[in-house]
Amino acid sequence: MSLLNIGTTALSASQAMLTVTGHNIANVNTAGYSRQNAEIATAGGQYTGSGFFGRGVDVQSIVRSHTNFLTTQAATTRSLSAADSIRATKLGQLEQVFPVGEAGLGTAANDFFNSFSDLANTPNDLTVRAVVLARADELAARFQTASSRLDDLQQGTNEQLRGAISQINSMATRIAAINQQISNASGTGQTPNDLLDQRDQLINELNQQIQTTTVAADDGTVSVFIAGGQALVVGTAAAPVQVSADPSDPAKSLLSIKQAGQTLTLDPSSLGGGEVSGLLRFKNVDLPEARNQLGRMAMAIGNTVNSQHALGVDLSGNPGAAFFSIPISNGFANANNTGSARIQVALNDVNGTALKPSDYQIDFTSASSGTITRLSDGVVINNFSSLPLATPLDGLNISVASGTANAGDRFLIKPAAAAAQMSLALTSPRQIAATPVSFAFGGQNSGSLAVTSLRGPAVGAAQAAQTNPFVAAPVTLTFTAAGTFDVVGNGTGNPLSVAYTPGSPISYNGWSLTLNGTPSVGDTITIGPFSGVGKTGPSLLNGTPLNDYYATMLSDIGTSVQTAKASASVSKSIASDAETSRSSVSAVNLDEEAARLIQYQQSYQAAGKLLQISQNVFDTLLQTISR
Repeated sequence: MSLLNIGTTALSASQAMLTVTGHNIANVNTAGYSRQNAEIATAGGQYTGSGFFGRGVDVQSIVRSHTNFLTTQAATTRSLSAADSIRATKLGQLEQVFPVGEAGLGTAANDFFNSFSDLANTPNDLTVRAVVLARADELAARFQTASSRLDDLQQGTNEQLRGAISQINSMATRIAAINQQISNASGTGQTPNDLLDQRDQLINELNQQIQTTTVAADDGTVSVFIAGGQALVVGTAAAPVQVSADPSDPAKSLLSIKQAGQTLTLDPSSLGGGEVSGLLRFKNVDLPEARNQLGRMAMAIGNTVNSQHALGVDLSGNPGAAFFSIPISNGFANANNTGSARIQVALNDVNGTALKPSDYQIDFTSASSGTITRLSDGVVINNFSSLPLATPLDGLNISVASGTANAGDRFLIKPAAAAAQMSLALTSPRQIAATPVSFAFGGQNSGSLAVTSLRGPAVGAAQAAQTNPFVAAPVTLTFTAAGTFDVVGNGTGNPLSVAYTPGSPISYNGWSLTLNGTPSVGDTITIGPFSGVGKTGPSLLNGTPLNDYYATMLSDIGTSVQTAKASASVSKSIASDAETSRSSVSAVNLDEEAARLIQYQQSYQAAGKLLQISQNVFDTLLQTISR
């Protein structure tokens, strides 16, 4: 009987190995499947006087080819790759918002400023005036279009975030359910390999959305943690994740998790990898930076043109009205504020030199005092004891419009919102206040000089030049003291130490300039042709010419795109290598499985032959005994 038993165990073992091999072949294309093997061991020996005779073979377990380290490494690198990849894609879309060439903002601005060249020579030509208005309207429309496309990007990002959060919650629930099945199966003493593979695959897919860490428990379950230690899955329970608007800035998003009835906000910097991390970084950092640059450009151009336009007179003899309408947003109240205060913001930056591409945060420490932080660099730039501020802050006047603040109240100032609402304020070509001359302050001025009025000849530049050939010649006033200045320019005689009295006209070459304020030694102001206002003058955008500023903005975005693409390429390569390492251990190799099929088939046939021989021996024994 021992020979028959040995043959039976051999046949069973060979059949088990064939079954496992068939299972491997069937799942060669199943995502996350780990190759399985039948572990066999000798059944032990039976003692006799002649020694120990073997009793065959036992199938002890079906195990999977799996390494926790490689599986975890593959999931983590995939998570980092997903974050870099999605951010590179979104930045590429952002880059398309700011085209170069004729479709770009820079070209529209140049066309607008260039249209003043013809106007300066023929200020009474209504056709030329209409061209100026058309160019201005096109410029405002392009600012609005760019802002609208940024809104579309934000909306698309919001939808992607909601989709990713839905997937996270679905996978967390499924992991918890599989944990329950694995825990139920752990009492058998054998590992439920297919369930373990399913759970590992879900965790791997979860890392595509958000980076995780895992901790195994004695009952076979695995707890999943995100954001540096917040429990997403513990045993058989899953905690829901949600995305919501930042109470300080509704344009930004925050991630939170609900545990034990409490909602905990997750620190974005602790998320690590995953598409959610990449999307949040794009929405909360990259997109606001682009908005701020766009808004600053709109405000600088609009405010410079409006300031210059106010110094001239239109065809009806009226002072120049606002050329562009650029509303500026008031402070956004934090959703958790307990006071009733409303913050009012007004632009106070004649030349666009003080404007910064940044948002600002006001924190009240009492009903009247607090701090103002510039968010672009995180610097507290003002500690106030009351509002309004005595002097403009980065070109902004900030005051409490109504109500009372409580300690702990917070407000957000977003000057960049102006770009979305920039529009042409003039309705008729006759309203353009054209004058042959304009002014520009020196970029290093430190005094309080301000222009009250600048009046040129009542005729156009071409006609004025016939009367005074130096009407459009550049003239620079350099202050040598608070009450004197030197003059340099053709047609002026270049007088030195001219007396300066605030409010008294200064006249050369047919124009008249009135200044107020106190200059510092070395402060300058240059009077020159109106056609170049805002285009190359030192007063626009902190001394940066318009073309250079737009080019710099495009360069910044382009650099971010290239950096993100490079990071995505590197992290993708690392993730691919990690997955290759994992697959080399766990994946099914059809050539190897085919070889095993032949091996186990022969083993099965040999076991069958052994059973046949055992049967013959037993039959012979029975026949001998029956005689």
